[in-house]
Amino acid sequence: MLRLLSEYPDDVVAYEATGRVNHAEYERIVMRRVDQVAARYGKINFIVVLKTKMERYSAAALLDYLLISFRHFSKWNRMAIVSDEDWVRNVYSWLSPLFLGAIRSYCLSGLDEARQWIIDGGNVNYLLSAEKPLLASVKATSLMTSFSYLLSYLLRENFKEPRLLGSMIHRLSPLNSKNAAITGWLSHYSMGAAWTHLYHVLLKRGFVRPSLLTGLGIGVASGVVGILIWKTILRLHPDPPAVKSAFYRHLLPAHILFALAAIHSLKDNQASPVTRARKHMPSFISHKTSPAPQTGLLPLPS
Repeated sequence: MLRLLSEYPDDVVAYEATGRVNHAEYERIVMRRVDQVAARYGKINFIVVLKTKMERYSAAALLDYLLISFRHFSKWNRMAIVSDEDWVRNVYSWLSPLFLGAIRSYCLSGLDEARQWIIDGGNVNYLLSAEKPLLASVKATSLMTSFSYLLSYLLRENFKEPRLLGSMIHRLSPLNSKNAAITGWLSHYSMGAAWTHLYHVLLKRGFVRPSLLTGLGIGVASGVVGILIWKTILRLHPDPPAVKSAFYRHLLPAHILFALAAIHSLKDNQASPVTRARKHMPSFISHKTSPAPQTGLLPLPS
């Protein structure tokens, strides 16, 4: 038997399973609710409390249960599986890296923790929070570019990555110099967006923590990769612009600045909305104010 849980916000699909579960019931209650939330909010937070064993699901209902994660694939944000069956929790832990959002598994004794995470976990699907990485990439790329242009001016060298890209594009394509220059700038900022997206995924997946040391480490790694990419591109280009060894050396500090700026811009998004709000409160408020109780909201109307 399935029962929707009403003590969750409207953008959460929450249900409890007990006894036997059949296909018609799963379609009518769970799948319908998932479709409603996806259509209304553009994202899905999902929690299932399994108080029955998976073998109590009919074959068709079990297939629905396993395939539900691929329905509205890009809209899944947070998914919590609450069950005392170890294998169920393990399967979802293994599947977690395949999803754009995040999956966490809890024992039934951890239901309160699961509920809190679902309600207060923020956006973990990088497609749902793309505005933050995009803004971070613009900031970080602009800082890196300013550093390269300043160094070019001080040392009387050409460290201007967008202009070098534009020059290579102009020599290799029918574009005139103006359009090639614009394409060079777009390519430069697109690469910045790609690097920032990678950092964002690493942070969201918990592979790294936002810190100064992380920024330095990622910056050095990015710089080494950047040097290899530039050397490869220039080596393969049929008519490359002249580049001195100093250009390659400057890429390392340039990428370190980029990574530090990107990590700094992204790190605030790792905290929950409550944590971010408290961070900006005066200390006498944030230390003395107790959290407001969660209010139960009824499921979406049929």
